[in-house]
Amino acid sequence: MTLSGREQVFVAPGDEDEPLKQTDLPWAFGHMLAFPLEHWDVILAEAKLVDARLGGMLEKASGVADPDAGTEVAFTAGELA
Repeated sequence: MTLSGREQVFVAPGDEDEPLKQTDLPWAFGHMLAFPLEHWDVILAEAKLVDARLGGMLEKASGVADPDAGTEVAFTAGELA
């Protein structure tokens, strides 16, 4: 598989100057996780197979975003029920 160089990045909640406690993970960088986008697509597909609703929510919370925009994703009360 050839990787595109694109990534799905998640920033952990809390102090951004504090590195994650589990630092031996190959996708952990300081206070964030960065997965190759091709791997993330496989994770999303598997999540939707296990639970379509939660997998869809995970997909909504991921994707391409403006790095200068906010990082919060809003869910309705119905989505969280």
